[in-house]
Amino acid sequence: MKTRIISAIGGAIILASILYAGGFWVVITCFAINLIATYEALKLVPYNQARILTYTFVIVFMTLALISPNLTNFIYGNIIICSLLITICILYAIVSKSSHPPYKRIIYMCGIPIYTGFLLSHILLIYQGTSLPEESNLKILLFTLIITFTTDTGAYFFGTLFGKIKIAPTISINKTLEGSIGGFVSGVIMAVLVSILLNMEFPLLQILTVGVAISLSAQLGDLLESKLKRIINTKESGRFMPGHGGLLDRIDSLIITLPVAYYFFWAIS
Repeated sequence: MKTRIISAIGGAIILASILYAGGFWVVITCFAINLIATYEALKLVPYNQARILTYTFVIVFMTLALISPNLTNFIYGNIIICSLLITICILYAIVSKSSHPPYKRIIYMCGIPIYTGFLLSHILLIYQGTSLPEESNLKILLFTLIITFTTDTGAYFFGTLFGKIKIAPTISINKTLEGSIGGFVSGVIMAVLVSILLNMEFPLLQILTVGVAISLSAQLGDLLESKLKRIINTKESGRFMPGHGGLLDRIDSLIITLPVAYYFFWAIS
């Protein structure tokens, strides 16, 4: 527990420093996080993958988010990229020799770039304020990060202290109903407090709606990565953060909450 807390504090300080530096440092950090998360995600895949292909498409997804002037361009660009990705993966699965079923290999080859590339690329859309209200980008990013981590932390502590009812024993034996409720309530309460502290100009009902969506999607993201780890029967995706496991273990919730937050704030803006 002590190691986990110290590691979390250290990570928060580093993250705050990068956001304060802004610009180039945030962009480079986002690309680095995506590549490290991709590396860890590939270790959870039970089949040999075209790793160069995976990293290439992750970078393409991130680059598109970086250069897209608006959401429309981003969506059209991703339709083209995803179509190309699927086509290449199908051809690769057909021509490459493997004892594994082609359709499963295609799912993993397409899934990992979309998981760590497309979904995580939304952090750049939020940071740059792409199709969002002017000067609200950093507030929305901080809001999303804080609510996500609060949900994760709340679920961990409430689950540790009061957890008895297992909700997904076949995916993660440590996930309990008490922890899930505690994380959800913690996230929603924090959403209201953070919106006040950051002076976010959105009605309370909209803040509550986004808070609920982020808190629920954070737990979904956690379960999704747990399912990946269950496939190869491993507890952690790596050893990037002492007490937390791999980087993917720490940002698994963000992979889902970032796009959820972006599209919710875009819709209500």
